[in-house]
Amino acid sequence: MVSLEDLMKNVGRIIPKKRMAGLDRMLIYAGLERIPELVMGFMILFALVFGMLLFFIGLQIEATAQYAPLLSLLSLLIFPLAYLYLTLRIDSRRRQVEVVLPDFLQLASANVRAGMPIDQAMWHAARPEFGLLSEEVTAVAKLTFGGEPFAETMDRLGERIESKNLQRTIRLIKQGLVSGGEMADILEETANDIRNGQIIRKEIATALLMYVIFIVFASALGAPFLYGVSYKMLSVLETVWIEIPQLDAGATAGAGGSIGIGSFLTPTPPTISSEDFLIFALVASFLTSFFASVIIAVIQVGSKKHFVRYFPIFIAITAIVFTAIILVLDTVFAGIL
Repeated sequence: MVSLEDLMKNVGRIIPKKRMAGLDRMLIYAGLERIPELVMGFMILFALVFGMLLFFIGLQIEATAQYAPLLSLLSLLIFPLAYLYLTLRIDSRRRQVEVVLPDFLQLASANVRAGMPIDQAMWHAARPEFGLLSEEVTAVAKLTFGGEPFAETMDRLGERIESKNLQRTIRLIKQGLVSGGEMADILEETANDIRNGQIIRKEIATALLMYVIFIVFASALGAPFLYGVSYKMLSVLETVWIEIPQLDAGATAGAGGSIGIGSFLTPTPPTISSEDFLIFALVASFLTSFFASVIIAVIQVGSKKHFVRYFPIFIAITAIVFTAIILVLDTVFAGIL
């Protein structure tokens, strides 16, 4: 009898090997020791089961019966959500490493100056306060002590964390070993370069603070305010138009059948209903919040993947402002209509 784990692996193997290699690399960068075929098989089976469940639930509800096939497609969201989770986890690990990397290299440089070989210098520099970086360095250092060449050990470290700064540091260390360079100076200069880059990024984010404030105000406050006012204005015009009696078409016609000047002043109902504008406002607010959160994520963090941090906040503020404006205008126009 085939076990559930074997079934998921077999299902995962239907995906091309190139895609599975990419998933395997992402799992390693994310620090998840999982078999890629098992992970992919689980997601495929979960999407199928959850999709059928949504389909049958949709059929049971009269209002959504005709949309049951479309409702079942929501199960496919598991794939972009899983990708987003992995990318955020990878980026989180990268930031944890890069924050402490300069201090780690400075300490390793001091150890080299004290007479330690480079492998022992890095191992002794892996202190608990460096967190994830210390854990990864300690794990690969054991391989070095077990007889694996130091250069291969450094490659393993670079393969576990997706960090350009770390990979650049590893290349410099390997080149220094081959060329016989002064390792203490290499480590110290590399640490200074990484630290200076971090300072520059912080200064850029500070310089762009006014743009961030403008984006937040325009997308989370200004846009829903204008949408709410426009929506209420259309609703009032629709109500008022119903109360206006139909004008006699001939009353505005001139002598001999010519069109009089009054025909240009004949009121006409709004060409867009308030319900249609409400749909437009919701879609526009969603897109505005999405792009605003992406821009702010790039400015503040340096990666558009972190838009998920800001997107729910933008959506919540937009909904609150839009609803509050409509409630206030309902109170204002209550005594007029």
